[in-house]
Amino acid sequence: MSSTAEAAAAPAVKEAPPPRSATPAWKVSGTIPPKKVGAFYQLGLGLNAVAMVILPLLYLGLIGLVAWGTYLYATGYFGFGKDIKGTGALLVYCGPLAVGALTVLFMFKPLFARRPETRPLPELSREKEPQLFAFIDEICALVHAPRPRRVVVDMQVNASASFTHGFTSLFSRNLTLTLGLPLVAGLSARNFGGVLAHEFGHFAQGAGMGLTYIIRSLNLWFARLVYERDAWDEGLRNAAGSIDLRVGVFLHLARFMIWLTRKVLWVFMYVGNGLSCFMLRQMEFDADYYEAHTAGSTAYGTTSAQLRLLNVGWQRAVQQQRESFQAGRLVDDLPGLASQEVGRISVDLKTKIDQDVAAAKTGWFDTHPSDADRVRAATALQAAGVLASEAPATALFADFTALSRTCTSDYYRVDCEIDLRKIEILPLAEASAAAEGEERRRGLLEAFFGPLLTIRSLVFLRQDEIGRPATVDAAERSKLTQASKPTAEALMAADEADLNLARARALLDAGYRIKAPEFGAPDSNPATLDTAVQQAGGRMAHASRELTPAIQAVRSALGAALRPGDGSAPLVLVLGSMETVTDRLITLRRRMAGLQIVLQQEGQVPSEGKWVALTNRLAEEIDDDVRRIIRAFGSQQYPFEHARGVVPLSEYLVEGVRHQDHRIAALLRGQALMERLYPLYHRIISLLVEKAAPALGLEPVSQTRKE
Repeated sequence: MSSTAEAAAAPAVKEAPPPRSATPAWKVSGTIPPKKVGAFYQLGLGLNAVAMVILPLLYLGLIGLVAWGTYLYATGYFGFGKDIKGTGALLVYCGPLAVGALTVLFMFKPLFARRPETRPLPELSREKEPQLFAFIDEICALVHAPRPRRVVVDMQVNASASFTHGFTSLFSRNLTLTLGLPLVAGLSARNFGGVLAHEFGHFAQGAGMGLTYIIRSLNLWFARLVYERDAWDEGLRNAAGSIDLRVGVFLHLARFMIWLTRKVLWVFMYVGNGLSCFMLRQMEFDADYYEAHTAGSTAYGTTSAQLRLLNVGWQRAVQQQRESFQAGRLVDDLPGLASQEVGRISVDLKTKIDQDVAAAKTGWFDTHPSDADRVRAATALQAAGVLASEAPATALFADFTALSRTCTSDYYRVDCEIDLRKIEILPLAEASAAAEGEERRRGLLEAFFGPLLTIRSLVFLRQDEIGRPATVDAAERSKLTQASKPTAEALMAADEADLNLARARALLDAGYRIKAPEFGAPDSNPATLDTAVQQAGGRMAHASRELTPAIQAVRSALGAALRPGDGSAPLVLVLGSMETVTDRLITLRRRMAGLQIVLQQEGQVPSEGKWVALTNRLAEEIDDDVRRIIRAFGSQQYPFEHARGVVPLSEYLVEGVRHQDHRIAALLRGQALMERLYPLYHRIISLLVEKAAPALGLEPVSQTRKE
């Protein structure tokens, strides 16, 4: 039986469809013929079926091989264990037994490992959302797929249809549709219907969907086995490092054997992933067929482009709220803010995104074809589309704004673990106005500073510079800033090289081997790395000297445009303190880069002593840097509104950072300081430029034109 026939034969959901709205927000004219199964689809189906059988057998065979070898050793098959005399000989004999037993135990352990529990998502009902469910039923009928039993919502820029109860739902066709509210907020009903048709189109693929679900679940299980570490792994590592060396050597050997078996399983994972990815790509093309025929080939391309922009808008909204949270304030409607952020994306950035998409190629291990390949395939169908609607997707909901606010609150409380009793919740209109103001000030910054403002070339100001005449005229200043772009780019390239070399040196000091080219180093010799660091430092020093005239020109012009008594004094005071710690901030970044990459390798420690010594040293140095930086601000207050009123700047910069591991705590404190101090700098400098804009004759760079 073909996959489409299987889908048609699947038992339907028994609930009767709700009555249609008197004025539905859409119209369907025509039907969609089932997609014929192609040769590549059938090939992928066969390869996945073989992999589904072979990979688990190989894994069980590997366990059996290790267990059989341990058994043969224990029974004297290899000649060991005979005529044991003395405690030492007994220990030597029992050691390999312990190694084999531990290896088998650790290989069996993942068979019983449970997936991490996820929180239940808010569920929608037919009674409260009749038009949405009628719309969903219409799409299911178009693509010959069963209707979902449950519809839930989350905060992803995505939609998905999945088996409700995992493996058991393969037979009952019990489906759950998950709708991402940021996705809904940014699409028309027509494009949203196309996305749903794509998701339900997967379930019109019959056996292919079920088989691919199983093989993907198997691949995820292999990935957890290869990469995930738990308390057992931590306990074995600690025991090997603390127990008597005569016993510890066998525990270290057991750790090596477990590592080796995981490397073998990595190969299984890699092969299985490659086979399933081939199948998944074919399934994506087939599901795209239903989307294109539902909304139209042209609408498919529009939706594809809009999804990319929605992801950018969501990232911007989240970043804004991350910064706003530091002042104890959050917006009440994140999907709404993300949708508005899409409207503030510049034409230049949109063009760059389109260029990146056009240049992307589909890789062997990609689960989805590239957007360019998919759009070409959908365009070739020349489908007019059977779904028509001019309404936004939000019109399908009874009260989308209320739903979005409720889910935003849940997202803060559950996903972000925020105590909302300590947070001021801002209406969307207020948060959006603040974002609009930030966008305008960003344009002013670009108009005034050009490419100068990098993390290595920040512009500061002191109280005694306010009102002082500018050192150069506007024309000369503009010439200097425009000519600084190549030098600023060279400075940041050298800065990135310096950070990569710091990461490489930290790994070497912790006892790891490195692949030098991955870090931009000529080789892995410590002396060579030190020379490369000096060279990068020399390039940065040279670029900084080259930028000095431009930096002095804009600094002088900004001071001259401000006036005593204009409210800028508290902001300039903070800037002056920041200037005194710029060198230490750069040092802190390097130490944090080193500590972070070494902590990320904790599961594979080649030398316990070196690893512990280095991480402890870096943590102590980071803590010292953070203390000295905070001390530089003395008794200054956070210069903007905060939910708690007046807050010391020293408290604001590292507030709420806790962790039981002192090394991770040090890294988190450093990250918190960086993530709060640099945005604070940009907010201060942008407000000063805004104050000075009339005197400087500035107009913001149009954010609909440039980023």
